[in-house]
Amino acid sequence: MKVSRLRNEHPEEKARNLSRDKALVACENLKVKNAAWCTFCQRPEYFALKFNCEVVGVPPYYTSQKCSNCDAIVKKSLFTRTHRCSCGCQLQ
Repeated sequence: MKVSRLRNEHPEEKARNLSRDKALVACENLKVKNAAWCTFCQRPEYFALKFNCEVVGVPPYYTSQKCSNCDAIVKKSLFTRTHRCSCGCQLQ
């Protein structure tokens, strides 16, 4: 199988599976010049219509630091994998 075909099929398969199995797909709005990532981000929109799934773009600011419970910004290092907020929210 040619590399170019694999490069196109892999993001398409992942996007199809996400759109089929989830009610919501969120894709971070990154300024990436990688063609495979751009292809992957465009495909859920196509499959969302087919599988009745919602696709939203997420701004790339504070995505790993913003508390989903109270919207507070909790600074952490890149190595910290557990989110602990003063509101009591704890996520891994």
